[in-house]
Amino acid sequence: MPESAADGNSPGVEKNADGADRKSHKAGTDAVMKTVCELKLRGGGAKSTKTAARRPKVKRTKQAPKIKRMKRCAKKPKRPSSSTSGVDEDELISFLKFLATVSWDWKLRSYKSVLQRFAEDCGSTITLSYKWRSTFAREHKDDLPPRVVELFSAKKAQEGSSRNVTAAEYFDRLAELYGRISTAPECIWNLGSLDVELPEPLKKLESVETTSPEHVSAIYAISAAGELIPATLLFKGSRIAGEWKSLLDGPDKEKVLLMVNSSGKYDPAAAIRWLRTIFTKAVKRKPVGVFLNETHCLPEYYDFLKLAYDEDIHLVSAPKKLNSVKLPLDVNIWGPTKDRWYEELDELQMEFPAATLTRPQVVKSFAPAYSLLNEEDIKDGFASCGIFPLNPNANPVVKKSLLPAYDGEMEEQEDISSLSEVVEEAFEMYERAGLSRARAKRLLRNMNVPGFETLS
Repeated sequence: MPESAADGNSPGVEKNADGADRKSHKAGTDAVMKTVCELKLRGGGAKSTKTAARRPKVKRTKQAPKIKRMKRCAKKPKRPSSSTSGVDEDELISFLKFLATVSWDWKLRSYKSVLQRFAEDCGSTITLSYKWRSTFAREHKDDLPPRVVELFSAKKAQEGSSRNVTAAEYFDRLAELYGRISTAPECIWNLGSLDVELPEPLKKLESVETTSPEHVSAIYAISAAGELIPATLLFKGSRIAGEWKSLLDGPDKEKVLLMVNSSGKYDPAAAIRWLRTIFTKAVKRKPVGVFLNETHCLPEYYDFLKLAYDEDIHLVSAPKKLNSVKLPLDVNIWGPTKDRWYEELDELQMEFPAATLTRPQVVKSFAPAYSLLNEEDIKDGFASCGIFPLNPNANPVVKKSLLPAYDGEMEEQEDISSLSEVVEEAFEMYERAGLSRARAKRLLRNMNVPGFETLS
């Protein structure tokens, strides 16, 4: 074999600088690259920025944070527990029984406002949700008044429903009340108020400025036994002067008490002050039942109702469609009293047409009107109403004022046209004196003007 072939330097075989075969080098490089690729696929190698999946970027706008804030605000707050917190259920039932004789026409919202204030006075809270009140009415159905059970069991759509109270139901409630209190006539009272407008002097009527007339109210109370509490005159003002009762005699001074407020009208504040300072001191025997006007039993009079409840004074009002039950008291007793008071005021104003009536004059004008009340008329008024003695079948008797009897010859001689002229002249005269047409009619009627009844 030649020497050149033995050393591998034959011209048929190519070698690199290191003496390695080119084919073997290429095969090794391919093997290494394959291994690296496998490692990358398994996650063992460096991450490639070209093949790794990138997280898509969300373009931020100004609306995105607003949506987040709106979602946070949309969360509803937690509702308070629908139950009583610290309210004694027996006390609550007792108060609801007390309201049964004054809340004939109340709706559920009226009960809610009153009971929430009652709970606050007891140092607790109450939430009248449908779940709680329906459960409360079901558990205490035998102890609660039927009207309360009906309203507490009603759903939201029926909360404002109202119903008519029958006379039988009204007297059944009175019988239940009389069973809890004494049935003595000294324990049955009637409370009310008379509001009058003071006549204005001529100089005020002729002035350009329009002013509302001043009001004075009289607060009264009478019992079925014929007793009277001294009437309280409520004036507009800030203080009571000592000379207001200076014109009254000794006995009349004991019949009239004085109070003041900002309007001269009967309001909840005046009712509370009168009940606390006058009625509770004058009436020593309790419990008592007091009949009063329905307008004095509204939820706005809560403080008055709560004071009466604390003092063991049971209030009673007549339903709207049964106001005729108290008609004999209003017409036979308090109607003539108010008319007589107006007559006294008008006569005083006629004596001094250009002057304003003073407080002592107003007090003096009320004394003759209040003296008309007597024991027999008061007893007959309670009996005619069926209030005492309790009589559901009583027929209210209203006394009708008889027309004055005129002389027959005078009726034949007088001509209706001439009478109308005379009456109109009388109206003009009273108008110049500062009296209204209504008061002028009362004065003409009381003076027995012939033919006036047929003209008016």
